[in-house]
Parts: sequence; C-alpha cells; structure tokens
Amino acid sequence: MLRIALVATLFVPSFGTAAEPPAPDAKAVEFFETKIRPVLVEQCYKCHSEEAAKEKKLKGGLKLDTKAGLLAGGDTGAALVPGKPDAGTLLKSMKYDGELQMPPKGKLPDAVVKDFEKWIADGAADPRTGDIAKAAGIDIEKGKQFWSLQKPKEPAIPGEPPAGSPAPPPASRNREDRDRRVRRREVGRKGTETGRAGRQAGAHPPGVLRSDGSAADSGSRRSVPRR
Repeated sequence: MLRIALVATLFVPSFGTAAEPPAPDAKAVEFFETKIRPVLVEQCYKCHSEEAAKEKKLKGGLKLDTKAGLLAGGDTGAALVPGKPDAGTLLKSMKYDGELQMPPKGKLPDAVVKDFEKWIADGAADPRTGDIAKAAGIDIEKGKQFWSLQKPKEPAIPGEPPAGSPAPPPASRNREDRDRRVRRREVGRKGTETGRAGRQAGAHPPGVLRSDGSAADSGSRRSVPRR
C-alpha cells in the first residue's frame, strides 16, 4: 500500500508556478549601466533596435535594445551566451575577428572590448525588460527656440504706436493737422510780439549813449538850424 502511494505521488502533476530567475547582482547591474549600456546606445541602436526596424534600417535581424532581443540573436546566430565569451557573434564582431566587424566605421577601444568580454564572462547581467530603450536624440525644433537664435526686435518707443499698428482714420489725422497749425501760429504770434517789444526797448532814452558813443538828445526833437 505504501509502495502504491509513493508511485502515485511521483506521477501526480505539479501545478506550482515555476521559480523566477534570481535578480542580477547589484554590482553586475552597475557594471552594465556604466560600461555596457552606454556603448550599446551610442554605437549599436542605430542599426540594431526596434526603432531601426520601424525605419527599415535594422541590420542582420539583431536587436540589442532589449534583453530578449540580445539573447535571441540575429540572422547569423546567437549574439552572446552568458558565461561564455568565446561563443556568440557580438564579442567576435567587436574584436574584428572575422568578416563581421562592428561597428563598421571603426573598431572600438580595447578597454571597451575588454569590458564586454568581462560582462559576458560574468553572466551578462542585464536588468532591462521588454521595454524598448531609446538613444537620446536632439530636438532641433526646440533648439531653434533658444533666445540667442531669435531675430532681434525693435523696442517699443514710449508715446508711439507699436510697429505694424493700423494708421489712424482720416478724421484723426485732420484733427492732428489742425492742432499742429494752431501751435505753429501761436509760436509765430509770440515771436512777433517779442520782436516788437525788443525794437521798442531799443530806443535810447535821454542821457544814454548811442552805439556811436554820442549822447542822446534830451529834447523830443532837435531843431534844424535855418540857413
């Protein structure tokens, strides 16, 4: 009876959930974030990302912007095998070991290649999920709004209408012209009165020297001697 129960227990299907893989080590994650992810973003995403696929620029069917894409590999096989630096195409292409050479514009510094080799050997810790990682871009239109790129504007002059304001209606212009003429006449009238007063003040009173040095006559009019 005990034997039957033991056999039945061995064949009973298990309905428990599978254990999730352990989270990567904090130091390994830090190494990825500081040494690996920046290189992937700057050197690889342009041709190996979901964004590149949308723009029809994906190369070799390889996507490196997610952990799933990295482990899935591309048309030439697995990109990497965690714990085995010699396996996979990613590190070989970075070393320019063979026909596949990445990035194609030039080999990366040896220090960067060694960082990737260490990362893969340590298990290729990758905290990324299914979210698509995007490289940081430059917003050209937003940059054009910077203050130093704006066209200079003339400051408004106090008492004058702003530039582009519609001209005043004819009635207003006529009224302004009349006011201007009245002011000119007033100024002219005052000038005439001032000049007249000045000429009157220029008469020489008795006893005052003239401009030629002779004394003014004390009488109202000097008689002319008869011949």
